[in-house]
Amino acid sequence: MSPLPAPRFETSLKKVRDLLGLDEFLDTPVRQLSLGQRMRGDLAAAVLYEPPPRCWE
Repeated sequence: MSPLPAPRFETSLKKVRDLLGLDEFLDTPVRQLSLGQRMRGDLAAAVLYEPPPRCWE
């Protein structure tokens, strides 16, 4: 993962938080989250740094 410049990171974080609805449980300990909430958190972590698209065959 390559680090993003701070302003771009903040913009990307806001988009991901809004898209996946993470604000409702952002400060909740992971062990208290449901499986669906954990999956949304994992997805956010995966796309936060805007990785290049991959094609798997």
